[in-house]
Amino acid sequence: MRVDLQLSQSVHVCMKLPEVPWFRKGRPSLEVAVRTYLSACRAEEKTERTLQAYGETLEQFLAVASSAGFPTRLSVFRSKHVYTFMEATRMRGVSPGTQHRRFRETRAFFSWCERMGHIVVHPFKGIPNVRTNTKVIKPFTKVEIA
Repeated sequence: MRVDLQLSQSVHVCMKLPEVPWFRKGRPSLEVAVRTYLSACRAEEKTERTLQAYGETLEQFLAVASSAGFPTRLSVFRSKHVYTFMEATRMRGVSPGTQHRRFRETRAFFSWCERMGHIVVHPFKGIPNVRTNTKVIKPFTKVEIA
């Protein structure tokens, strides 16, 4: 098949997932969506450190989801589940910076789910970012540099 495009036209290549019962649009399980998201991040050539960080955060999210009895259907996640996860993260004794990172990485996952059409209601909508302590770094003076 030959397609002639004008210079002003652009081509977008999309990967279509096979139609299988557990991955119809809007109905994947949480675990399937996490695995697919991490595969998508790998395909998008995110750095190895980013993949590791996302993997750690989402594994912790899956563990909290399992222990707290979260629903397995992604489409029914709400803000109360986000708050439960963030409280569990805080209770582990991690720094505010790590809490903020876990929040951002989980929010990124749900934003991807929204873009893919797996959820209609974004569970992070209206939830403020985790606060972190602002560090003001004082620049060196000319005397200190000399």
